[in-house]
Amino acid sequence: MTTEKIQKMEDTLLELGGTYILNHAKRVLYISRLIAEKESISYNEDILTFVSFFHDISAFPPYRPEGIFDHALESSKIVPSIAREYGFSEPEIEIIIEAVKFHDKVGMGEHTETRLIRNADGLDYLGFMAAARDFSKQPNDMKKAIAALKKRKEQFYSIIDYDYAKEIAAARVDELDTFLSRFIEESFGLY
Repeated sequence: MTTEKIQKMEDTLLELGGTYILNHAKRVLYISRLIAEKESISYNEDILTFVSFFHDISAFPPYRPEGIFDHALESSKIVPSIAREYGFSEPEIEIIIEAVKFHDKVGMGEHTETRLIRNADGLDYLGFMAAARDFSKQPNDMKKAIAALKKRKEQFYSIIDYDYAKEIAAARVDELDTFLSRFIEESFGLY
């Protein structure tokens, strides 16, 4: 993928959700590549990059639907037109749709890029990063942040299935458990 296309993706995410979503996308891409390297997995770099950047696009206006929705499913409906703008072929777009649609679903999808994104996205929601993300989303309600952390710990740990990703996840879950325990202890349960 060209530097210009990557810059366009970065600019799009900055406009939609600021550095929060841009840095999440970059971490997912970095973690995906790391897993692939450690597990000796081949993948399509352009597809992996695109999916890393746009897998959560429906979480942000103007793409965000009203009410409660499955962000992965909704994002998978949005990405085909964006992927065409970046010059992807129809067979590549089918892989992109699958990877976006199933990036948070246990065991679903058949392509390597789907599984890499799912594992990387799951890892980005564990450990100290998870605490920072959930507290930044709930700055005025620590109970909601703690509840979200506990839920995400179970939800995202379960979608990780590469051995190397499991090693990282186990350490991050331990860190998160320690954080939660110390937080509750230090706050005397008053949060």
